[in-house]
Amino acid sequence: MATKRGRAWQAVDISVRIFTGRCIPFPQLPLNTTIGDLKLRVEDSCGIPSQCQRITYLDMCDLFDHQTLEQCDVVQKGRLDMQVWAPFTKLATAASSGLITQTFQAGLINSRGFISQDEASIALYIAAHCGHIRLALMLLSYGVDVNSTTKLCATVWLWCG
Repeated sequence: MATKRGRAWQAVDISVRIFTGRCIPFPQLPLNTTIGDLKLRVEDSCGIPSQCQRITYLDMCDLFDHQTLEQCDVVQKGRLDMQVWAPFTKLATAASSGLITQTFQAGLINSRGFISQDEASIALYIAAHCGHIRLALMLLSYGVDVNSTTKLCATVWLWCG
């Protein structure tokens, strides 16, 4: 299956361990898959928007979105790690656990007492993906935009079916 350029068109079975410790398998992923594309797949699987993700491998250095799995020397049965960028860590942890008070304490309310729409949209997306209805309803009652989208163009409505 090798090409002139090496292993680029071969596929590998990998997993991504997300910040909660859960491992998400990705079977038969082509080695020419970019890290940006992998982030979109992770977003689809666990609900963490791709712009909040940091993907690392082996040396724990951040991988760039334009790099391919082959360029990162990912091997068969390799495990990559996904962390959340520091400003979103508390928010993502609280929202993915359905913790209402902690979600609001994680920076949703700015110094003037108004809700931050960007962070609140992320919390709503995560809560809806994880099935935390009470948290999602609380965020909606504060006026969070239910139609905001992620880079994947997904809205909360995707998870409400």
